[in-house]
Amino acid sequence: MLQSGFGVTIHILSTGGRFMVELPFTTRYEATDPSKYGFGDPATLLDPDKGLSSLLVNTLSAASDGRDRFNGEELDEVAVSLPGDRVAALLTSADKSKPVKGRVGIDTANH
Repeated sequence: MLQSGFGVTIHILSTGGRFMVELPFTTRYEATDPSKYGFGDPATLLDPDKGLSSLLVNTLSAASDGRDRFNGEELDEVAVSLPGDRVAALLTSADKSKPVKGRVGIDTANH
């Protein structure tokens, strides 16, 4: 995170619906709202019903968009439209009333 132009480390802890941060120059965790930092509860990122993988099964539209390379791996690119409310639950800067356009890369070697 950038604070006054300097990179700072913020330690986070998210468990049981409680989100806490340890800010620079402090020695203890304090409860706060993750949206203050631009994202939803990080504990839900891997939740199969609410997390990143849920976006794939709730895609509004998908279309092949050629091939690309990332870190040396060849990918089939897929242009997607995702439900704004589901994206906003993970990334608070998204407008929950509008679909979010995105790209998914699928490794051609192992899918």
